[in-house]
Amino acid sequence: VLVSNIEIDKLANGSAEVIEQTLKLEYCAVGVVSDGGIRSFSKSQALNIQRVGKALADTQLFQEATILAEWQPHGHEGAIKTVLREANVAALTQLGQTSSGNAALGYLIVGEKKSGNPFTSNDKRTLDTVSKELSIAIQNALHYEEIQNFNQTLQARVDDATRKLRRTNQRL
Repeated sequence: VLVSNIEIDKLANGSAEVIEQTLKLEYCAVGVVSDGGIRSFSKSQALNIQRVGKALADTQLFQEATILAEWQPHGHEGAIKTVLREANVAALTQLGQTSSGNAALGYLIVGEKKSGNPFTSNDKRTLDTVSKELSIAIQNALHYEEIQNFNQTLQARVDDATRKLRRTNQRL
């Protein structure tokens, strides 16, 4: 999924689906930070990303990329984990950094395991590893999207200039 898709929606939806099936989760969603908001991608469930907005903003305070809601809270993490539990989020993984480096690129948001078993340290390492690979793929997709938008803008300018040139030629 990561190497065969360059469009952000296909990449995010496909990745969420594979992660959900592989880890046997209730749901998996990918949220990508965009224009001050978060675009949410999930085929299995329309996750209300606003419900975990505060937790997403506060993840910048964590040293680790993945926050597991069921693990014992420590200090400030306790309040964030409470928000995650209330939103039915079992784990929240930060996906890299934006090009400016001061904000998260996006988030991987997962529900509980269908089996009801708790997340293990191996699950946490898996989410951390997947998030690194997914971050690179999302950055590539965002760059591709940016280039596509630039191409459309450039084409519109060329079309406008061509129309003006034709009108000028007709007058001449």
